[in-house]
Amino acid sequence: MNPRNIACLLMLTLPVTAPHASAGFLASEAGGVVTELALDALKKKTSSSTQNGQTAQATQKYSVEAVLDGDAIAVRSADGRTSYRVRLAMIDAPEKQQDYGMSSKASLTQLLRGSANISIESFGHDAYGRMIGIVFDERQRNVNLLQLENGAAWLYSLYAEKPAFAGYVQSFKAAEQRARMQKIGLWSNPSPTPPWKFRRG
Repeated sequence: MNPRNIACLLMLTLPVTAPHASAGFLASEAGGVVTELALDALKKKTSSSTQNGQTAQATQKYSVEAVLDGDAIAVRSADGRTSYRVRLAMIDAPEKQQDYGMSSKASLTQLLRGSANISIESFGHDAYGRMIGIVFDERQRNVNLLQLENGAAWLYSLYAEKPAFAGYVQSFKAAEQRARMQKIGLWSNPSPTPPWKFRRG
């Protein structure tokens, strides 16, 4: 088998272990050749990668059907055939019965107002069958992050620290810290109750 064929086989069988691994940074030592076929195969692999049980999939388009609360929405697929419930990844908003719960929902409603179509980067599903996702509005703003900046949610550290979210976690931590320091939204209360404690009663 010649070096070009060996290079191709090596590239096709290389595992992709990072969610944002780029085929452009991978090279074969066999003859120093990286074939177009190998690059195409690796690009397809990187469109869906798994880390620690979380799956980052290609971003898809949806229309918003309803805002359910400060960290959950209902959406419909671009073809209009399927509806989904989406849990915004990495954040946890106050429950509706909590202080600032309805204000958090209003904040998310305002952020999505006027966005006929949104994009969602999906990270699998939670125990309730809801899609876990990072939501981007029509201007490609990160809506999950904006909820933190608005003081409308906590960083959900239990899940936000997972490897699948490594590309987002530092900016999310910084957004929450800014809201805390400026006493924005729920942080105007000197000792707000985190929703995960509220749910435990």
